[in-house]
Amino acid sequence: MNRKLKRILAALFLFLMSVPVTGIRAEETPAPPSLISPYAFVYDPETGREFINKGADDRIYPASMTKMMTAILAIENLPDTSRKITLTTAMIGGFVSNNASVAGYLTGDSPTVLDLLYGTLLPSGADCANTLAIAVSGSTPEFVELMNRKAEELGMDHTHFTNPTGLHEDDQYSTCRDMAALMDYCSQNPLFREIINTPEYTGTAVISHPRGIKLSSTVYYSMSRAVVGRHIDGFIGGKSGYTIPAGRCLASYAEINGMRIVSVTAQSNQELGPIRDANTICTWLRDNVERRTILEKDSILRTYKINNSADRIEYDVICPDDVFYDFFEGEEYVIDDGLPEVLLAPCTAGMPLGEITVSVNSDTLYRHAFTVDRDIAESMRSALFRFIRENPAAVSLYSLFVVLVLLFIPLFIRSILPQKRRKKQRG
Repeated sequence: MNRKLKRILAALFLFLMSVPVTGIRAEETPAPPSLISPYAFVYDPETGREFINKGADDRIYPASMTKMMTAILAIENLPDTSRKITLTTAMIGGFVSNNASVAGYLTGDSPTVLDLLYGTLLPSGADCANTLAIAVSGSTPEFVELMNRKAEELGMDHTHFTNPTGLHEDDQYSTCRDMAALMDYCSQNPLFREIINTPEYTGTAVISHPRGIKLSSTVYYSMSRAVVGRHIDGFIGGKSGYTIPAGRCLASYAEINGMRIVSVTAQSNQELGPIRDANTICTWLRDNVERRTILEKDSILRTYKINNSADRIEYDVICPDDVFYDFFEGEEYVIDDGLPEVLLAPCTAGMPLGEITVSVNSDTLYRHAFTVDRDIAESMRSALFRFIRENPAAVSLYSLFVVLVLLFIPLFIRSILPQKRRKKQRG
């Protein structure tokens, strides 16, 4: 693309972006869908837009959503996923008697770390989760300390862990917002995302299962029972949980219309309520919201032709970031172009140039202040004229001096000519 065409496109872009996109305002956006779960939080972590907030900051019990934290800490601290861990009674004993969900490994089995990760996240195996905790930290209490440090690091200010499995304890609590922050963090890990997107997995051979134990996702199993077609468009995966005090809960991750969607629902009193809610949420977002790019990184926002520069250069103002947002149909955005209409030399690197502000529904989404990125020299002619404009008194004195000189020259010449003539006559 030649520079002339780029300048034309830049001018057209600036004209178009100075005209606000008209449409409905925030208060006119579609109402959130009705959900079965009494608590819910749905948002896009990349734009920060919240779509559903039903008691997002109220205290809930996380149940087996806790295992997201257990799994991600194991992934980060046990990088050799082919490593085998021999199970002991101290690692896996007592869970069946406490009505905890288990993957089904027995004492003496030696599954790999990868097997234990799948066992933790697919069938929600407490036996696998506790084994990973001990493998990472040496003991469950020390691992719980690691869990709480990680929660603090992630800004989960209303969460406290007391065990790695999610078995109910009154002092193990969280909020839908905090669990969403955890799911957002976990879903950015490729292995975690791959595991929760897997309906079934067969582990390596162990003593109790010579052909490998088959591990099935409780989330995908529930989906096959609750959703027509046994599939939710855009749904990547999730981690469900259940205890009597916690009710049915689900933290999930989806990719819809270019958006990253994290959803947490809690305390449903229906067995398939969380999956039905996930289907409702994904369908509602798919029908009503899409991500749109407002500004593209490295695009030319404005081209200045600096005619008074030494080389008559052209200077491009480049957008430094991608600017995007999740829009309901008809929502408006406005770009306030605060760049000057004309740029003149001389310019020095770092000199303020102006700023661009993007607003959505009257709220500032993006602001960037531009500076000149290099020195731009002024032509000699321009510098002279600028000096004259900026220093009229000095120019007046200089002009007076020139006039006086011009007047003095003839007088000087006349004064010396008679002397020369007299010398010639004497000679």
